[in-house]
Amino acid sequence: MAVQLASPHDNLPEGPDAYELRRLGPADERELRRFLAHDVAQNAYFLGQLARGALADDTIAGTIIGVTLAPATALVGAACLGSNLVLGHTFPAACFPDLMRAADETGWLMRVIVGPDALVAELMLSHDRVVQPVALERGAQILFEVDRRHLARDARSAELRPAQLHELDQVLQADLLMVTEELGFDPFSADFEGYRRGWHRRILEWRAWVVGPLTGPIRFKVDQATVSPDVVQLAGVWTRPEARGQGLARRALGEMCDMLLREVPRVCLYVHATNTPAVRLYRSLGFYEVGRVRSVWLAAP
Repeated sequence: MAVQLASPHDNLPEGPDAYELRRLGPADERELRRFLAHDVAQNAYFLGQLARGALADDTIAGTIIGVTLAPATALVGAACLGSNLVLGHTFPAACFPDLMRAADETGWLMRVIVGPDALVAELMLSHDRVVQPVALERGAQILFEVDRRHLARDARSAELRPAQLHELDQVLQADLLMVTEELGFDPFSADFEGYRRGWHRRILEWRAWVVGPLTGPIRFKVDQATVSPDVVQLAGVWTRPEARGQGLARRALGEMCDMLLREVPRVCLYVHATNTPAVRLYRSLGFYEVGRVRSVWLAAP
């Protein structure tokens, strides 16, 4: 099982005057990586964006903000401000007002706030920090991780394959079915073209994987939400209703993890604790809990 590094930032000052918030750039990469290494699974989003060059280009994922205890240079917090507001494994609560002001200044339409359960819960306690109405808040989601030593050996599938570009509409349909089933609403209707472009890129990058004939229909899908040399975070695990209960998801997901763990040391994902079938599936594959996540879906203005 992966060992989490002890964070040196457990006892932070309470007043905002002790901190400095600043935009991070390429020169800060080494220090940011040092900070992210304290909790790789919780920081998977950041590591994936670093791999895409986000420190040098705000259009990739938004602006990456770092927090230091002046006059020290070691980071004690990090956040990504884009269409997703993502908190790192630690972030001083005293800086939340400044963080939300910085988020407003970026000009991005924020759709989701996500991060460690307790941190996001504390951020959401103050209504003046988040001006958009909340469509859904999901707390205490289990953050799971698996490594090669713990991955079940009996779950493999020769049917799993990368989605093809001509299947874009089928992948979109499957993803929307999954999202609306899970959340109870379609969060992408306000920017469907942006949603479509994202999946187009994901297919081109071989990050969308499916089970099903090339002529359709898709019976199972999973996507690699963030990819880095340190960790791959999976998302969008979905099985067509009529194909459930046949072991398809376990075989296909086991195959996905087996392939990935030949290249990276760990694979992670998170799931709502009340989703008993999914929790049972992940545990049967060897996933173990390493944290909790809270995600907040914001309503379109």
